[in-house]
Amino acid sequence: ALNNSTADREFILKIESSILLKLFKNTNSEVLFEDLNSYFRMLVHRVARYYKLQRTADSIMRIVSIYKPSNNDYKRPLIKLSDMVEPEGTT
Repeated sequence: ALNNSTADREFILKIESSILLKLFKNTNSEVLFEDLNSYFRMLVHRVARYYKLQRTADSIMRIVSIYKPSNNDYKRPLIKLSDMVEPEGTT
């Protein structure tokens, strides 16, 4: 999805940006993604899994909550998803 669909790529990079800003830069305890359809909730789960983050979901309320693991050994991946995106027009 990262290099196939422009809409998916933009959404994935928005998820990543929110996670990096809120969890790692501002040290919030969690990031909520609300009012998402099942496909976008799946994308949130996949980005969270890439970053090795914990997550909970409520399919009725259509919310996914992302937070850091409770252990102190957490290390986020060195390569961000945004670093893997091919520049526009090269696909």
